[in-house]
Formats: sequence, C-alpha cells, structure tokens
Amino acid sequence: MYIHIGLLKSQLALRKHLPIHNLEIGSIIKHRRIEKALTLEESAEGICSVSYLSKVENNLIVPSKKYIGLFEERFEICLKETPQEDTEAILDQIVDYLFYDERLVMDEKLFIGFDYRSKLYHFGYLVTLKDYASAKKMYFELNPYIKNFSNVEVFVYLYLASWLLQEEGRIKDAFTVLNLKYGVCTHHKLKTLIDKEKVALATLMNNHPYILLNYEKTMEQLMAHEYYHLIHDQKFKYISYLSQFINQNDLNQVLDKVLHINEHQKNYIIARHEFLNMNYKESYQMIMGKENLNLRYFCLALQVLNKLAYKEPLRSLLVMPYETENVHIKLIIEYLKQKHFTKKINQANFIKNQVLKIHDLPDTVDLLHFWYDEGMEAFKEVGYYKDATALGQLIFRKIKDLSTNVS
Repeated sequence: MYIHIGLLKSQLALRKHLPIHNLEIGSIIKHRRIEKALTLEESAEGICSVSYLSKVENNLIVPSKKYIGLFEERFEICLKETPQEDTEAILDQIVDYLFYDERLVMDEKLFIGFDYRSKLYHFGYLVTLKDYASAKKMYFELNPYIKNFSNVEVFVYLYLASWLLQEEGRIKDAFTVLNLKYGVCTHHKLKTLIDKEKVALATLMNNHPYILLNYEKTMEQLMAHEYYHLIHDQKFKYISYLSQFINQNDLNQVLDKVLHINEHQKNYIIARHEFLNMNYKESYQMIMGKENLNLRYFCLALQVLNKLAYKEPLRSLLVMPYETENVHIKLIIEYLKQKHFTKKINQANFIKNQVLKIHDLPDTVDLLHFWYDEGMEAFKEVGYYKDATALGQLIFRKIKDLSTNVS
C-alpha cells in the first residue's frame, strides 16, 4: 500500500463544505455501505436520491426519522444510539501523548465504533504505539471519510500521515503533507507539533530557506510556552544540521552552550562531524557500542564502517539491523551485504539498476552523499562514465530541489 500525495490532495480538495453537525449517523452509514461494497446508487435505491444520501454521509444534513428507519433496514444497523464518549477529550488525550512522546495506554473498546472518529482515534493510538503497519491500514480505511472531518481532525490526520511517511523514509512527502493549506489549525498543541516537525524535517533535507525563516520563530514560540522538552529536541536537530557548516572549535563552543541535550545526542553530533570531515576512525570510536541505539546512530555506523571496510563489525550490524520500514535504509543494507560479503557482485550494476532505475533517490542529504560516493567510485572503476555523470546530475538536482523548496 502506497500513500499517494496527489490522491490525498485531491481528497482534501473535495472538502468544499464543512460538516454542519457533529452527529455520527453519516459516517456510520458510510462505513456500512463501504463494508457491504455498495455504491451510492445501490444504497439510495428505493429510499432517497443519491445526492441526499451523499449529503447524509458527509454530515451536511440530518436525515428525518423516516429515512433513519429505512437506512437502518437497508444497512442492518441501529442509528438511534450513537457513541456517547467525549470525543474531544479522546482527541486531546492522543495529542497530549504525541506531544510528550509517551506511550499511550487506552481501552481498545473506544475504537470499535462504526463512526469515522473511532477510526481516527484508533489511527492516532496506533501511531503513539509506533505500530506503523497497523496504522497504515487505518490510514487507508479513513480515506473515504475525509469529507466528514472537522478542520482540527484534518490536521490530526495529516500529522499522523506525516509520521507514516517519515517511517518509510519519504521525508519530502512528509514535509509536503504538513504544509498543505486547509484552514488554520485551532488546536494549540497540535499546531505546535506541526510547526516543530516541519523545521525538523527541513534540517534533514538541508532546506536552508525554510530553516532560516522558521527556526528562530518556532523556538521563540516553544520558549514562550515553556515547552522545554520540545526545545531540547529541536536544538539537537538544528545543531546536527549546523555541524556540517562549521569547524570543530566552533562546534565545541556551540555544544558547550547547550546544557540540556543529552550525552548521546552530543556524541552523535561530534561523531557525524568527524565523519563529514573524513576522520572515520575517530567517528567510529565515538559510535562503537551505540550502533543500534537509534536510527541516526545506525545510519552513521553503516557509513563509517563502509568507509573503514571493517567487515566483522559491519557484518554484525547487517545481520541484526535496526528495525525500520525506511526503504532507503533497507536498500543500503542490501547493497552493503552484497558489496562486502557476496562474491563477484557488480556494484555498478546494483547502483545503476536499483538506485537509478527502480527506487527514488532518498530525501536526506547524508544518504544522497552515500550514493554519490559509492556510485562515482563504482562507475569509474568499470568505465561507466556516462552513468557516473547521470548519477551526479540527478543527485545535485535532488539536493538543489530539497534545499530551495519552501512550502
């Protein structure tokens, strides 16, 4: 299942009218119609017009008692008693757990209703549990209900979708989704999360204009509300981005002034700085034993060990890799397995077929640099100079696109 950004945009564009009431009758009927694989025409036949049923499903009108009875008979469901849970409280609870990055424990019975809100909150719950495979299924189940969403619910849906995209390594798409313009998000904590996440994604892509325009503004907003845990996380990601442009002394001065990012974060920043300056042994000394601490450490360890050609540590890392659905990391893992541990592999053909033809280029600068270095070396070694030129042009074009696109 692939999340198509264009399809998502078109579905959001269909929201010409906001729902005028909060009853769940419409979304329950839509759920049952989809479950029974009925078209609007088949469902409305003998009861009402197609346009009337469409308006009912999208909460634009409330059906009369007469129609409710007919719909109950047609769809074999009771519409007189709809779920009575305080839906706003459930939404606030889920946003709070996302806000504070805590593991959410809720009663699964809250999510068994036929209405779209039960599905939306289940979606959020699965994301807080980091059960991204199940969350992705729920994302697609929610697609037909987008026209039912309130403005806040739209932003919840987009924020959760961005997490799924990030997990797959689709950083630019996640950034694009968070920048879709559909009204103003009136939920303060959710808006704060979205603003912070956009800056974080921009640092991964080296989106210099967006960072320049929004980093300080976002930090001021976080400090004004004393959201210190978000401030520390944002500062870590910003310094990670900044480290590629400054020397060791300046980096040390920056890190000395930052009191609240943890030692693992500081260690990663310095190790990455050493790697970017081709001090591979020094970088490895700093990440040794922490290779599977998180995805950032894991990716850096792959790149460092590849440069050093330390086969035994690399073998251990590839045999039990960090668990991720990031397709770009998985491709690098497969490439390194074949490069270092498969006899007679043609590295040039792997890069030509898998990177240039089958898969999209990654959206993070570090991984783009990986394929540039590997591709140039492999292509030139076998005399594929045309392919080397093509790869270089594609990567430079991608880097330019990532670094200049301000949504």
